[in-house]
Amino acid sequence: MNEPWIANIGLVGAILGAMIGLFGAIIGTLTGVCVSRGKARKLTLGITALALVLSFISLIVGIIAILSGQPYRVWECFGDIGIFGIVLFGSGFWVIRKKFTDIELRKFLSEDLTLAVDKDGKKFNTPS
Repeated sequence: MNEPWIANIGLVGAILGAMIGLFGAIIGTLTGVCVSRGKARKLTLGITALALVLSFISLIVGIIAILSGQPYRVWECFGDIGIFGIVLFGSGFWVIRKKFTDIELRKFLSEDLTLAVDKDGKKFNTPS
């Protein structure tokens, strides 16, 4: 085995785990507050995509650590965070995207329904 890249891998794992947790908290808060209103779509999906990319980079670092003969604690730290992040943020990205799409479709449907009524509440003459 080679010398570990990082002497205090526990601290690095704690920092990376806290970052993943904070990303999850931010994404969860944005989703809970903004999705039902159809607001902040780019921000919410952008932060989710950023967390997904950082998780993927962590997984790649873990794979490189395995291939270079690093001790178990080094590659396990990066690999676990990468795998958990990819699974959680990857699945979350598609769920959040679908929720935003559903909200937009519901909004367009309600606009279409209100276009059939004029300002006085009378229905337009539509061919039957």
